[in-house]
Amino acid sequence: MKKKELSHKGLMPHRRDLYPERIFAELWEQENKRDPAINFGNTALESILNTIPWRERYLSLATPKPVTPISQRDADVAATVIQWLGTSCGKAFLDEAERLIRKEAIKESANHHKKNNQCCG
Repeated sequence: MKKKELSHKGLMPHRRDLYPERIFAELWEQENKRDPAINFGNTALESILNTIPWRERYLSLATPKPVTPISQRDADVAATVIQWLGTSCGKAFLDEAERLIRKEAIKESANHHKKNNQCCG
């Protein structure tokens, strides 16, 4: 049975004239084009929202893989959040997340070296 194709345009398509939002939105649409060679033919959103256990989905490569049904509302919300990442507020959110990730990586690296007596000096 062929899966219904959903729109991934989001709830504010009129804002796609703004280039950062348009770029995020277009990339998200590309990520959700069905390709039988990627994720067993599931879209990015289907893969992200799939609640069926991994073992059940990938136990046999020869059988079709079940997927948690995705609604158009799910697709609209996800596309809207992705488009929001292209706004100045979304960019600030991403920048802060990256800053915190770098800070945590430095802390983890220091802890690893301390734990393994690999400190220099």
